[in-house]
Amino acid sequence: MMVFDSVAEKGDGDGASTADEKRTPKQLMCFTGISAKPMSATDLVNQVSEDVTTVRTQISLDAVVGQETRVLDLVNQVSEDVTTVRTQISLDAVVGQETRVLVLYTGGTIGMRCKDGVYCPEPAFLPRAIRDLPLLNDVDYVVTNYSDARVKPYCLPPLRHLKKRIVYWLVEYNPLLDSSDMTFDDWIRIGKDIQKAYNQYDGFVILHGTDTLSYTACALSFMFENLGKPVVITGAQVDYNNSLTNFWKIPDFEQCASVFELI
Repeated sequence: MMVFDSVAEKGDGDGASTADEKRTPKQLMCFTGISAKPMSATDLVNQVSEDVTTVRTQISLDAVVGQETRVLDLVNQVSEDVTTVRTQISLDAVVGQETRVLVLYTGGTIGMRCKDGVYCPEPAFLPRAIRDLPLLNDVDYVVTNYSDARVKPYCLPPLRHLKKRIVYWLVEYNPLLDSSDMTFDDWIRIGKDIQKAYNQYDGFVILHGTDTLSYTACALSFMFENLGKPVVITGAQVDYNNSLTNFWKIPDFEQCASVFELI
């Protein structure tokens, strides 16, 4: 059985700043066109600054010697570079205003579809269904900030008293399991999946059937010792689209979401 070690972030203990990017793993491999060499993020910024200065100098020299075509090419290139930098700055600002959550959908009634009065699991139904559901996904925000993303996330609408936007990625297990069919192997799989994605997200939500939800929660509590991020396991006794749904119409919905705002 996998057991998590403490993952609380710790300083180096020698007074070194977190901005000291000479240390791994913040080291980058930069390709010079001939070979690859290690370079810290700080050195990379300095190098880019020098490159921009060189380009500007070259533009001035080319203008003096009358190489209009060359100047135009360089101006266009600089314009593209500036646009790229501005875009990156904009994206960085957006990232700083977000809390990122990974949602693991293992199965259960919460994402089932009712056919002829019988609840049945249907692969890909839940991810498609909530994509256009305003209460669970702000389409405009996703289109504006993640238009080029290969795997588009979902984003909760702005919530009262929360400064950050909660952006989440929904991963569906295959096959979807009735919770009464959950085994030790399934618990371990959930634990390992969260372990692999731990550093990329601020929190995790597990969508689960209600029959054995408490058993899974108990097992995971022993695996996830000393975690510094919230892990929420939840389910429902009716599907999300039922007229009596408790999927989002709960009094403490915002309080529940605020767990991720604390990170």
